[in-house]
Amino acid sequence: ELWDRLVETCRPGEPASDLFAAYEAVGEELPPMPVAHGLGLGFDPPVITPDLARTSAAERLDPGMVLAVTAYVWEAGVGAVFRRDAVLVTEAGAEVLTVSPTPAQAAAGIS
Repeated sequence: ELWDRLVETCRPGEPASDLFAAYEAVGEELPPMPVAHGLGLGFDPPVITPDLARTSAAERLDPGMVLAVTAYVWEAGVGAVFRRDAVLVTEAGAEVLTVSPTPAQAAAGIS
């Protein structure tokens, strides 16, 4: 559910800080790493992290922007699930660029 909300949030004109709201909407704590950052030749802007909440609120997602979006869910004493994929912001919404097997495919050895 978190991943779907994060991808839905990657729409042009939306404030980058809306990615924080995706975590809140599903009742998950914000992760200790950036929720997203720009992809380019390195660790590019915008850097969307709770430590830069005001900066994230001022950033707008633009068509053509490519972000590394992070879904991180954890429970103390149990463990964590971490997913980071490349997402392209388009006029129509978000397009996930990373091709990864689903958990069921991975368990079955299908790629």
